[in-house]
Amino acid sequence: MIDVVVIGGGHAGVEAAAAASRIGASVALVTRERSALARLSCNPAVGGTAKGQLVKEIDALGGLMAVATDLSAIQYRMLNRSKGPAVWSPRAQTDRALYSQVMDQLVQDRYPDIQIIEDEAVGFDVRGETLHGVILSKHGLLKCRTAILCAGTFLHGLTHCGADQQESGRFGEPPANLISEDLRRLGFPLLRFKTGTPPRVYSDSIDLSIMQRQDSEEEPWFFSHETTARHNQQLPCYRAHTVARAHDLIRDRIDESPMYNGTITSIGPRYCPSIEDKVMRFPDREGHPLIFEPEGLNDPLMYVNGFSSSMPEHVQLDSLRMVPGCEYIRFAQPGYAVEYDVIPAHQIRATLATRNIPNLYLAGQINGTSGYEEAAIQGLMAGANAALSIQKREPMILHRDEAYGGVLIDDLVTTHPTEPYRMFTSRAEFRLLLRQDNAEERLHEKAYHNGLITTKRFQFIQDRVNEKRSWVDLLTTSRIRRGSVLPDDAKPDLVEPAAQLMHRQETRIEAIIHEVSGDSDPLPSDDVMSAVEIELRYSGYLNRERRQVEKLRAQEEKQIPDDFEYEPIVAMSAEGREKLILHRPATIGQASRICGVTPADLALVVLYMRERYRAGSPARSAN
Repeated sequence: MIDVVVIGGGHAGVEAAAAASRIGASVALVTRERSALARLSCNPAVGGTAKGQLVKEIDALGGLMAVATDLSAIQYRMLNRSKGPAVWSPRAQTDRALYSQVMDQLVQDRYPDIQIIEDEAVGFDVRGETLHGVILSKHGLLKCRTAILCAGTFLHGLTHCGADQQESGRFGEPPANLISEDLRRLGFPLLRFKTGTPPRVYSDSIDLSIMQRQDSEEEPWFFSHETTARHNQQLPCYRAHTVARAHDLIRDRIDESPMYNGTITSIGPRYCPSIEDKVMRFPDREGHPLIFEPEGLNDPLMYVNGFSSSMPEHVQLDSLRMVPGCEYIRFAQPGYAVEYDVIPAHQIRATLATRNIPNLYLAGQINGTSGYEEAAIQGLMAGANAALSIQKREPMILHRDEAYGGVLIDDLVTTHPTEPYRMFTSRAEFRLLLRQDNAEERLHEKAYHNGLITTKRFQFIQDRVNEKRSWVDLLTTSRIRRGSVLPDDAKPDLVEPAAQLMHRQETRIEAIIHEVSGDSDPLPSDDVMSAVEIELRYSGYLNRERRQVEKLRAQEEKQIPDDFEYEPIVAMSAEGREKLILHRPATIGQASRICGVTPADLALVVLYMRERYRAGSPARSAN
């Protein structure tokens, strides 16, 4: 019998299989096509606003996405550099084909015990509330202790390009209808979500010379802790804009859009709108940005970022040909929309186990999220928790103050997203603590405790954290002349704590460290120096967030028993009772974030737990 069966070989599935294997579980990964492991179905890029932080967290937890990204990257850009470090977000263009090849090789080399089965899962063997196996189309029943479903957009997938509809989970690939029907048989409610993708075009049909060129950053930085140098030639992207004539054409033909003529009724992502949505929502805009992104080093195709569409192919083509430089553009594949089934997130716990079948886990777009990175972190957490449950160990939970992954999963189980969920820095209350540069510092202890990283890596991170803290302590206790680091200062002989001088933007950390240590101590590495600078320069804001975290943790420590009864609390608001029964929050902190639950409702829950439930009294109203 296999410990963990992972269904689906996308970003969630690969990370789930790898995480479970690292913890010591036997793993089988079921995928229709091994060569499609972790395929980049939409844009050939990884990271971006808040998504880059997720990739860094995946790396800190021992995952594969960051390594594969660096091995296939053809452009690096750090977004939001003009703002503070709390929102700096790494992003990389990748070679689409190379990314999947690299991921396949990483799985082979690092996880040789993972059994990869090329087949389709068509159902589950469930008796009572326990899953006993996964039913495969060709191999029959695969007995297992746990299963993780990472179905992507394949559950009853239906693609749209104008009036053309195809049963497909991804362009040219059949949907997974039988597994979706079996989920319904097992009592899972299903919703329909929608996403879309832009056309792929031939680069030799575009005059890129008249577009704005965007090159890779020269400063070297990487997603993975393993990477020390860039592996591939760096390629530029090109920026252009749509034009008013194209908008007029789209408006004139809007009744041919499945989203506007009633063909598509499912819900799409508000923050990643199609070109027809942009034109209709913002009629006064003269142009919308387009980024032409290379699909790979030796690939003739480019991805037209910003032009997601389900309009008929000829409308897409005609409107793009109005963009300067695109007069003779040719399509390799038109843009299309895809509808698919999702399971409402109130059906899962914070471990990503389902409430009805505790040894069945869900990860990725089936939970209502959108994006490679969101799927990958869910897969990693589901794989870890499935393996830990088999070993009878405590589950691994990322909290909102620890990781963007914690914010994501907590949002899913408490807010019940009604549209595809995408991570943003604005979703995190403590984003100055959850920076892209400190993911290892935040997560290494939890990763090591749960078996996700090695002792060697844990010790390396711990040594670096200790070095940072030593420098922070030294600069906090040392006093220096202001004039030694601020030559134009009005009071050069005034002596102040070195750390206090870091609050001034013109002060350079290198000058402070040199003045304090002289030539006696070796200078810290660039990574440590940057961490020290952020810790000192933003100390007031960081300390304020840490105080807020302590208040949050006090609520998170108040556990709500899983079988807690809300019905007898008659003084509770009807909406609050309904939402608490639906979401079954694990803590008072989670309950406080559920829309419709009031502070008065929470006070009643706390009172009832203290005076009735924990005392073992029979359920009675707490009015």
